[in-house]
Amino acid sequence: SHYPTLAPPRALFTNPTLPPTLLRRIHTALMRETLDDSHAGEPAVFRLVEFVTEHICGWQREFVEELERQEHQAKANAKAASKLVTQNHTQNQNKSIKMVDNEPLGRRQRQKLKATQKIYVNEEEEARQTQKLAMKQSARIAQTQQSNSIANTRLTRAEKEMEKQNRGKLDEEAEQAARAALGKALREGKSVE
Repeated sequence: SHYPTLAPPRALFTNPTLPPTLLRRIHTALMRETLDDSHAGEPAVFRLVEFVTEHICGWQREFVEELERQEHQAKANAKAASKLVTQNHTQNQNKSIKMVDNEPLGRRQRQKLKATQKIYVNEEEEARQTQKLAMKQSARIAQTQQSNSIANTRLTRAEKEMEKQNRGKLDEEAEQAARAALGKALREGKSVE
């Protein structure tokens, strides 16, 4: 390498947490900075690191704002397309796609509108599927609650029966112990009292 005397340094900025589009923009700006002739012949590594640290927050902010603008535009386009679809739903689909605001559309615009119509229809279908799933889940929950209440009733009955049997055994054991004590006392010659 002929750096720093004859050629600019080779620099590559990488970061696994940043999106590739932003990384390409940062790399392009970094390369423009390295090719700046005003610093030829000087060591540039520290200057480049400082350049990136100064500007990276701004680049990231600009990138996020651009993404938000694109997302907002996409939502607006989807709303317009869904509005167009709902207005012309009863008409022939091909006729409604060929004209928007009485202006003819090109082939690419028609394809985009068809794609947004499919997305719109898929959203309706997805909403129906979500509703069905919620109904099935609520039915399952109700069935589980009912079976739990039946099981709890059976469990309480079983517990009562077990308690009754235990009380019977305890009474029986107490009576046997009393008889044994009485028999022992009589054998020793003591009175019943």
